[in-house]
Amino acid sequence: MSPSMSPEFAVEWEDPADRALFWVRDDSHHPAPVTTLTHEFLSLVYGEGLNVAAAHYGLPFRVRRRCLHTYCYSAVVPAAGDDDGAALRRAATATAQEWAGNWLPEVQGRIAWWCGRDLVGAPLSELRQLLAAAVTFARRMGEIHFLATGPGLLVLSEFEERWGELCGSGAAACGLLTMPDSKNAQLRRALEDLADLARSEPQVARVVAAGPADRVCAELEAFPAGRVFRAGLECFLARWGRRGDQNWSLDRPSWQEDPTFVLESLHRLLEAPQGREATLPEAERLLEGLGTNRREELAGLLRAARVAQQVKEDHAFWIDFAAGHEVRCLLRELGARLRQAGALPTADDVFRLTLAELDETVGTLQDRRELVAARRLEEEAFREVVPPKFLGTPSASAGLPHPILRVMSKVFGARPQPPTAAVLSGTAAAPGKARGAARVLRSTAQVERLRPGEVLVAPTTTPSWIPLFATAAAVVTDVGGVLSHTAVVARELGIPAVVGTGCATQMLADGQRVEVDGDAGEVRLLPDGAP
Repeated sequence: MSPSMSPEFAVEWEDPADRALFWVRDDSHHPAPVTTLTHEFLSLVYGEGLNVAAAHYGLPFRVRRRCLHTYCYSAVVPAAGDDDGAALRRAATATAQEWAGNWLPEVQGRIAWWCGRDLVGAPLSELRQLLAAAVTFARRMGEIHFLATGPGLLVLSEFEERWGELCGSGAAACGLLTMPDSKNAQLRRALEDLADLARSEPQVARVVAAGPADRVCAELEAFPAGRVFRAGLECFLARWGRRGDQNWSLDRPSWQEDPTFVLESLHRLLEAPQGREATLPEAERLLEGLGTNRREELAGLLRAARVAQQVKEDHAFWIDFAAGHEVRCLLRELGARLRQAGALPTADDVFRLTLAELDETVGTLQDRRELVAARRLEEEAFREVVPPKFLGTPSASAGLPHPILRVMSKVFGARPQPPTAAVLSGTAAAPGKARGAARVLRSTAQVERLRPGEVLVAPTTTPSWIPLFATAAAVVTDVGGVLSHTAVVARELGIPAVVGTGCATQMLADGQRVEVDGDAGEVRLLPDGAP
């Protein structure tokens, strides 16, 4: 059953100045409610980190983030800066070199340091010190995130626009950015290798298909081929398992903690036809008929965009997932200690504290059970609510530079066209057409509901959803633009995608047959009995 629109979403602004700003819900990254502590870390990474990069590149804005009734909102505040994005454009080449030579090694080194901490054996006083270190760590990860990706996003945006002007399809041209050694491609191949390993042993395939995850892992230990597969699964999780379904989703278990999503995805791969490969456009075909100067211009844009795309994927793997996983491990251990001390009813209730409350509780072991119970009730009350997309005063965001506005609309999506009785319109994100039954999923926890050949319909997706893309006929989302994660992954896996429809999860019913036109950016409802 789809959530219903709340009759009211009353907001009491703690800071009166916030009332005058234009607040936009971050349904592209976090469409579902988040806990108090998760939002504080999201603000460190995606709020403070963005503001550091905006100041560094002279951008004429800063952002504020708020958690309103458990949903993430952000607002733009104008600031003095560069009105045309020139500083970002000039920094593009140097930034890619800085990422490879300095920032990526720094990120990997900091993550390795956290991996080396003995959290279980550490006294509570040491864990309190590590909490302060985690705040510094998250803030630095956010700074590098936006310093590294900001210039590249402008490059990708201008690449898509120019190729669209000269070749007629910017979205199709974005398929040229796919590289065989990308993180997304590596994850897909690793999952398919696991499926091949299971497929080669009928007994393993039967165990994986039977589920659930805890029983699968236990039964695999009972026979030799099962133990071989279990070892392969552990290797996969060690490499790819430090992620949940959303970026920095600290209050949700990673694949390493709960491999249900991976095992369910393997089950779907075992059911799906083998051998589907992405069909990508060829640069030579798209460039046919252009003069020499324009061909050279686009070839240069393609080289720069491929570098930018590589940085975009690498940063997501390391910063958005691996770094967040290490912070979650610390917070979970703190939660376990506070539960043992009687300060919290469960270890996961640690995510319902603020950073200040957590630090104080670790020091005093103050009873927080009543406080977290109240916050849990608020989460439950708003979980079945569709909050407003916008709050506040729209005019407050006027005056941003047009290049930055265009970049953001291509990542997060522009305002969608209203649907008709038979067509939902969105952004053409990945070319091609496909028909199938719609299957509405609101998180990767619902993976078992998607069958091979169905159309995946979701509020949004992240790179963690790649296993679902491997068997879906097409993808449709409520939010996102041509440079969103959904669009990138769909192009890499060669399936049609329409993003930014605004209402697909509410308008489409499970089992309803649709045609997804990734070239026109339309989702057409098919009549009963249509193939």
